[in-house]
Amino acid sequence: MAEIDLLTGEVMAVPEGGELPDASLPWDIKYEGHDLESIVLPKKLDTMVRSALKFNAFGNYLLYSGSPGTGKTSLAKAIPQMLGAESTFVFAKRDSEIIETIDESCMYRSSNGRPKFFIIDEADFPSNPESFYRKLQSCITATSTNLRFILTCNEDWRIPEAIKSRCQPIEFDHPTDDPEFKNRIYKRLKYIATQETKPHGGQVSKDTLVELIETCYPDIRSMVNAMHRTFLENEGNIVGHPHVITKDTIETIYKLVVTMDIRRLRYYVSANVHNFRGVYIPFGRYFQEMIPVPESGQLDYLYIKFTSLVGESQRNANTQVNPEVALMEFFADTMDLIIQCGMTGRMPLEKAQVQNGV
Repeated sequence: MAEIDLLTGEVMAVPEGGELPDASLPWDIKYEGHDLESIVLPKKLDTMVRSALKFNAFGNYLLYSGSPGTGKTSLAKAIPQMLGAESTFVFAKRDSEIIETIDESCMYRSSNGRPKFFIIDEADFPSNPESFYRKLQSCITATSTNLRFILTCNEDWRIPEAIKSRCQPIEFDHPTDDPEFKNRIYKRLKYIATQETKPHGGQVSKDTLVELIETCYPDIRSMVNAMHRTFLENEGNIVGHPHVITKDTIETIYKLVVTMDIRRLRYYVSANVHNFRGVYIPFGRYFQEMIPVPESGQLDYLYIKFTSLVGESQRNANTQVNPEVALMEFFADTMDLIIQCGMTGRMPLEKAQVQNGV
């Protein structure tokens, strides 16, 4: 099947591959990329991985990005698959089991003589950081001949230098305005949309896919999840405006927060937000941008404490039964922080004020 290139108007081939056969799986899992054709990477990163594959030059890696859903974990899993190497996947939070698992992996040679890969996801948040990183450092050093480590994280500054120096840090630096990269994302979304709608005779709107990209960028996982919701809401069609966190939504929430209008905020969130866990990062970035140019240490304190609050609240939200309640608690804590810093009524409501240094 062919599709029109958004940039040139030329016919382009829609890439295939990356889907699993189980139709009951969530789309972000069903279409998790397993190779460089199904994982959408920035060009520089894509070239680097292809070169490493060509020359079989893989060492230990630290894959990091400030944004979730950018393909770090998918790439970590795909590298050993593309090399035909064995791998073990673990979460850093289960650090008490990891070292034992590494020791067990070292006892056996891989069946094809190639190094095994040990993938540690969310390596920036082990349950016992000091003990875990100390043991991990020893393991990386002691197993250099038969193990390769791939660590993924969002907050690379949490990873000790002793670990970083034993890995190649690779930032998923997604360009903010790269039409070619966004066009590649569009091709991938179009492929997934076609695979899911075609059996039912459903329709796919180009405008809907473009809106998903512009709203969720660079979080490709959020794009796929929002597309799935749109598919279900429209009875097998991917059309209309998807339920994603738009810029206007974030701006409205911000104004209600800084004006301490908690009642209207609660009604607005209930009526306009469908992905409560997806609010933390865009709201956090917007709020940080709106903090005025520091005139005193108090504004620096607000920036630091709010950054910490976003991270802690987002992690807690993943364990909450009711994500809407967790989000409203986060907004209440933000209001309390504004009061503590003496910024009640002083937070700017428009971005132009920030740009002017007010």
